Amino acid sequence: MFLITHFILATIFSFFLFPLFGWDVWLIIVGGTFIDLDHFITNSFRFKKPKDIITYFSKQFKFFMRKAEGDNKVRLYPFHSIEFLVVLVTLALFFRPAFLILIGVVFHLISDFISDTFILKRFIRYFSIIGWLRKGKGL
Repeated sequence: MFLITHFILATIFSFFLFPLFGWDVWLIIVGGTFIDLDHFITNSFRFKKPKDIITYFSKQFKFFMRKAEGDNKVRLYPFHSIEFLVVLVTLALFFRPAFLILIGVVFHLISDFISDTFILKRFIRYFSIIGWLRKGKGL
C-alpha cells in the first residue's frame, strides 16, 4: 500500500478517535504513516546510491502495479516486525504518546495485511528480524 494511502486511511481512522483522544490523534496518524520509513531503509541497503533510491520511489507506482500480483519475494521491513511491536507495546504501557503511535502502527499493519493478502495476493515480508537473520538473509 502506498504512503499516501496509509496517510489518508490513518487520518480517517483518527477522525473517529478524535472524541477519545482530542488533538493527540495526530500521533495516530504519525504511527499509521511513518512506519513505512523502513521501506526507505531496506531499499538503501538494496540500492546503495541515494539517486537509485529516489529513482526507485519516483517510479514506484508503475513498478509496483506491474510487479505486485504474484510478487512473493521476501523482504524485511524492521518497523513492521514483531520485535519493533514488542518495544512499542512496552513503551505504550508507560507513555501516552507511545500508546497513540501504537494504535496507528497496529492500524497500519492490519491495513497492510488486508491489502497484501486479499487484494494483491502476496506475502512479501518477514515479521521477525530474528527469524530473518536466522534464515541467513543478513542485512
